[in-house]
Amino acid sequence: MMLGEKRETAGGVMNVQHSMVVSKPSGEPPEGPEKFYKSVDPESTNPEDFAPSINEEGAKMAEEIDLGDPYTEENSYWIKPGGIGATKNTYSYMMLIWLGDIYTACERRDLHELFMKSKESKIDIFNGKFTIKCLKSDESARWEIWKAIKDPRPMDSIHHSDIGYHWLVPADKVDWYGRDDHRQESQKRFKSKLS
Repeated sequence: MMLGEKRETAGGVMNVQHSMVVSKPSGEPPEGPEKFYKSVDPESTNPEDFAPSINEEGAKMAEEIDLGDPYTEENSYWIKPGGIGATKNTYSYMMLIWLGDIYTACERRDLHELFMKSKESKIDIFNGKFTIKCLKSDESARWEIWKAIKDPRPMDSIHHSDIGYHWLVPADKVDWYGRDDHRQESQKRFKSKLS
């Protein structure tokens, strides 16, 4: 996904690779995560609450693109058990894989348009236009991200009902979908800029 490569969909169509996005409390509105969901109980004994987020193959791939040095703690570093970002019993590793600039364009509750320009990375990742969108089905909702490979230009902010909403809340809490749901709020915000 970071490279903008294509993959075959279940329907046999070649489409740009999508990846799932997970909303973290640091990316949520200032009211705090408790507004949206209850965090995991630190005393939990359920192994699913503390499952590793990466397997051995993924760890090897990540090691190849790490810009930091875990031994000198320059850019990348270990977090001790109990520290912010780790569980009370396990270490975590904060890895730097990309340095660059990010600019936003059309921003709605269900869509975030990002323009990313890499300054330093070991492979050509996060260069170009990326779209983060909340996709909803009858059963569930999920955030996905993909690189725009056909049209790297910004969306028209009026046509696509930009409202400047930058927060990425949990997918099941997104309450407006598509430009029509955002139209009235977008018009109100654009009109306020005229006065």
